Amino acid sequence: MIQCNVALHLQNGQNFSEEVVKNHMALLVTALESYEGLIAGKIGNPMLTKEDYDQIDAEELELIDIKWALASVLRRAEKFKMITGRNDFLDAYLSSLGFDKSKVTCFK
Repeated sequence: MIQCNVALHLQNGQNFSEEVVKNHMALLVTALESYEGLIAGKIGNPMLTKEDYDQIDAEELELIDIKWALASVLRRAEKFKMITGRNDFLDAYLSSLGFDKSKVTCFK
């Protein structure tokens, strides 16, 4: 577990209400817990067991994988666009992918 000491220097600290301070501290705690989970590699729920994960439908897992792959491709495309400054993706929906079915031979 990561432990952090936080010191705040507030010039007008006396002007904050108790509710505002509690909300700010709750936000800070959430951010620190998220960071700790990311660093420690505890993004998944530690209370779930292998049996819990095995109950997830195979089709649902495949859908999750497809969504993850799509998100990854979109992230890479945005990074490519940012690095190169090119915007080759505007007309991507106009071109269709496919193949010439007349050149396909089927084997029985």
